[in-house]
Amino acid sequence: MYNNNNKNNMGCCLFGLIIGLVTSIGLLIYRIILFLLPLIPWVIKGLYYFIAWPFLAFEYGWNRGGVWRIIALTGGVLFGVAMLVAVLTAPPPAPTSPPTRTVIVVTATPSPSPTAVPVTNTVLVPTDTPSAPPPTELPTAVGATSVPATLVPTVAQADVATATVAPQPDAVAPQPDAVAPQPDAVAPNAAIPANAIAVTVKRVVDGDTIHVLLDNNDVTIRMIGIDTPETVDPRKPVQCFGKEASNHARQLLNGATVYLEIDDSQGDYDKYNRLLSYIWMSDGRMFNQVMIAEGYAFEYTYNRPYKYQAQFKDAQRNAQTQQLGLWAPTTCNGVASDIIPVP
Repeated sequence: MYNNNNKNNMGCCLFGLIIGLVTSIGLLIYRIILFLLPLIPWVIKGLYYFIAWPFLAFEYGWNRGGVWRIIALTGGVLFGVAMLVAVLTAPPPAPTSPPTRTVIVVTATPSPSPTAVPVTNTVLVPTDTPSAPPPTELPTAVGATSVPATLVPTVAQADVATATVAPQPDAVAPQPDAVAPQPDAVAPNAAIPANAIAVTVKRVVDGDTIHVLLDNNDVTIRMIGIDTPETVDPRKPVQCFGKEASNHARQLLNGATVYLEIDDSQGDYDKYNRLLSYIWMSDGRMFNQVMIAEGYAFEYTYNRPYKYQAQFKDAQRNAQTQQLGLWAPTTCNGVASDIIPVP
């Protein structure tokens, strides 16, 4: 017959061991506290003398009078001057440089078809028809196609044309004149600099400030070279054409993947710890210049000239001449209600 007494005895022994261990730990803590209590007044007194010794030395010399008073006064003045110099000459903390990423683009080369069957292919044809230089050009990387900023078209992809391909013995090749180039076509991503950092737009604050997700961190971006009418500054009323500029920025950027270009001439961060950058959209256009060219923003130079200053100024003159956006007499006529640019 099964006996349950052994199980009960083991439970009692385990409970007794736990009680004994807890009691021992509590007794040890109690003894440590009793040992440290007499030392607390001495520690406090030592900290007091460590901190207050200059003032106590001054008081001692002042109370003795005579030459000691002069020594105390001179020492106090020198000590105060030394502390003031140390505070004023302390170097400011260096800003953290933004992280960089290396983007590797791999292009697959199609292999020849093993069969000689007539095929009709759809071919992407980015055209490169030369034309006279437009009044304003978006800044582009080396070898990229320029985009007139006055038109600022929305280009999502290259023009698509259908070509008939004649069968060859071991390969399928397009006929020489089957596809005619289309005017004003722009290859996607053609203008984005190679060193740009890809990020996702998390939130649009207004026309010149956004939040992006960079390495899983929420980073505030202040765009270089532009200033839009204020809409969120609590010190100012909503300015003329501010809501239109903010709404246009949200239409173009909300949730989109964009590319940040840092300008060494402007530094990494402004005084509000916002990362300074140009914003390139995935279609190859620069958002900063698009806002100026379409009349949603003013060109703005803060302290030093920046990389694309000439192009931005040309874009503003063009928008002003055509009376676009905030330059129109029916909107703001180029005045955003006492606008004070913020770098």
